[in-house]
Amino acid sequence: MLVKRGSKKSVLPMHSARKELGTGLVQKILKDLELK
Repeated sequence: MLVKRGSKKSVLPMHSARKELGTGLVQKILKDLELK
């Protein structure tokens, strides 16, 4: 799934509801969207 915030974009992988995103992936998404 493509996530946008203003002009920034990041790709959020579609996992099953039982699977959590890894810490590194979460950090990358936050960095891509300039939230951290």
